[in-house]
Amino acid sequence: AEYMGIVVTMQGIKYIAIGRPQASVVLSSYSTDTHDPNSKTYNQVFRQVMSHPLLKPSFRFKLDFELGNIFLLTDSHFIVYLAIVDTGFRERHAFELLKSVSADCQPQLRSLQEGAEQSFQKRGLKITKAAVSTTLNALGNDKMVQVQQKVDDVIEVMQDNIKKTLLNTVLLEDLEEKTSDLRNTASKFSRDARKVKNKNLWNKLKLRLLGGGVATIVLGAIVLPIVL
Repeated sequence: AEYMGIVVTMQGIKYIAIGRPQASVVLSSYSTDTHDPNSKTYNQVFRQVMSHPLLKPSFRFKLDFELGNIFLLTDSHFIVYLAIVDTGFRERHAFELLKSVSADCQPQLRSLQEGAEQSFQKRGLKITKAAVSTTLNALGNDKMVQVQQKVDDVIEVMQDNIKKTLLNTVLLEDLEEKTSDLRNTASKFSRDARKVKNKNLWNKLKLRLLGGGVATIVLGAIVLPIVL
């Protein structure tokens, strides 16, 4: 439906009514679905609630109902505001809706004289529709905020995962670099070790050759005089 240029979805809200218990008068009633077969039942329930002996000014209560939940609010002037909503509709939102209707209706109801209730029906219907529209739009905004919050949470988790992935990549590259450096160091150490080993072998060989030469000279010095 569209009201005052605003697209209105009535999901969750079935019926709203305004009444004056002292005169047992229904000032205004509004079924959000004009084809709802329970509209007459809603009206009967509202009249029964208005006639309840425990009803008093500045009062509110919630009642489970086979067709939904009933929320009722009375103001200080003993005007009754009632809403019938789906069982999944939140209590806080239902009472906010009734408070909105009450706030908009009170200025006009204060000056409304008994017997002139018929003149208020159109105004009451207009006020009720506007309150329903405002409430549902607010609920829609709340849901958008909740969805956006969930999206932000998912994005934050994804960003955190990306950061961890990048960090792991950097650590892996650093580890590979250190491994390569260690491999190069080990290779250099191995070459140096071979050089030292070869040098030591050459030194030992030179010592043996030198020792052999010295022994030959000494032996020659001993043997030659004898032979000659």
